[in-house]
Amino acid sequence: MPAAYTIAQISAEQIDVTYPLIQIVEQSLEQADWREICESIIQRRVNLAGGNHIAIATNPTGYVRGICMFRIKNHQRYGLLLDVPIFVAVSAGDVAGVSEALLDHLRTLAQNQKCRMMRVWGLGTDNWSRTLQKGEFERWDHGLLMPIEVDPGDI
Repeated sequence: MPAAYTIAQISAEQIDVTYPLIQIVEQSLEQADWREICESIIQRRVNLAGGNHIAIATNPTGYVRGICMFRIKNHQRYGLLLDVPIFVAVSAGDVAGVSEALLDHLRTLAQNQKCRMMRVWGLGTDNWSRTLQKGEFERWDHGLLMPIEVDPGDI
């Protein structure tokens, strides 16, 4: 049985299609700014460490059903952390399935990158703006924190 959703990094063709999803969590973001953010991420997608990345969940017919923006950074309290300030899943009948597919993808990335924790920020209307503010990353009192199972030999 084929997977219900395919998870991959955003492509140039998906930038405008995903803009309405981003507006759910960042209403003040202009479409031109979204294009610029995505294009810069697509151009430098070589390395996971440090920079922002965008993953898209599509259904078998190619419709976008979810999007998340994430980065891997060292957190002073948690160590290497996969930080997910933007996480949106939309579906008429399978939001749980879309969410699970995105979370499974993120969990695998976190394990592969030897992250000890993953943080998914709460659904807010200014998460992207907050990620740009000094000190927001180091905060420990927001979002859902999930421990990532890492082989003790890898720590």
